[in-house]
Amino acid sequence: MLRLISDAEITRVRPAVEELIASFRAASRALVAALAEDTVGEEWLVHDHGEHCRFEHAVTGSWRRAWRVITTCGGCWKCSDNSRRARSAN
Repeated sequence: MLRLISDAEITRVRPAVEELIASFRAASRALVAALAEDTVGEEWLVHDHGEHCRFEHAVTGSWRRAWRVITTCGGCWKCSDNSRRARSAN
């Protein structure tokens, strides 16, 4: 179930949410780059699935799934995240 929020609340929280998303994407791109260079830190468990990888932090349990394709656009939502592939798959 999703909670409905007002336009005012959206305006208030949107910058923080966008910053969080940008941070997540940057960390995912850094992990993919480290994988390509074979320099992923020991704290990350890597589950390679070919076109994409799942990185799981051994201590915190946090994880991220990232596509191996790194774009040059700087990471806009149209190019580098999973949502493009999810939208095209539907």
